[in-house]
Amino acid sequence: MDDMKKVWAPRTVPEELQALLAVEASWPITPGQHQSLMESKVAKLFQEAGPVGARQALEMSEEHFPEMALIARNQSAKAWPEALMWSDSMQAMLSRIQWSKEGPLKSEALKLDLLDQMEEQSLQSLIESL
Repeated sequence: MDDMKKVWAPRTVPEELQALLAVEASWPITPGQHQSLMESKVAKLFQEAGPVGARQALEMSEEHFPEMALIARNQSAKAWPEALMWSDSMQAMLSRIQWSKEGPLKSEALKLDLLDQMEEQSLQSLIESL
């Protein structure tokens, strides 16, 4: 099992947010490293969605996600991943991690489940969870 991808997710956030905040890394991980890995993850989700899909995800519900619609309107497509990462919604989600209480994931089954969930993630599912 040594060739299994490494995965880390915060244990101090609600279970439904763990996969969204999960990154390919192992403990110990610093908040700065996590932020950087999340930026890469978000950029990859934007790339997978493509320009049209990314715009649709950002604008999907202006009523419920006005901050995301503003990003689509006011930023260039190239800046969307970074703008989402620094959005109030994303920063609020990241601030729920209680770093002083974090540690390694102990269960291999949980790691496998998180990896599966990460493979299924989309930009739209990330935005809907903010």
